[in-house]
Amino acid sequence: MNFNIEKLKAIAKDRPMEDIQAEEYRKRNRKWLRLSQNIALSIRFCLHQKGMTQKELANSIGVSPSYIAKLLKGQENLTLETISALQESLGLELINIPVPYSFNDVETSSTNLAAVSEAQNAYSKKQRPSSPKNS
Repeated sequence: MNFNIEKLKAIAKDRPMEDIQAEEYRKRNRKWLRLSQNIALSIRFCLHQKGMTQKELANSIGVSPSYIAKLLKGQENLTLETISALQESLGLELINIPVPYSFNDVETSSTNLAAVSEAQNAYSKKQRPSSPKNS
């Protein structure tokens, strides 16, 4: 069987520009879109487990039911404020940020305490506006 490139070109169509742009958007934003999808799945599962409706969730965090529907599609770039409200309302940890230190370590170790104090002083000096020099 022979492959006819001319016949293929005749039946092949160019992709619409909006499809190309949508693909580029997905590629550029792949990481946060994946997080959004995972959060949406977690919320859906939690709603199902609790027997809670999207409308009830919307009312509990003070947003519209249509926003919850949009959020559950997994393509919404959520703010920390929204994530925090969702976590509180659902009793679910959506984001876990590891802390590289322990407050107990800082309090009990005088070396660590001195280092923290030194870092705070250096930071506050950077934050103060410098006084104008007299020439």
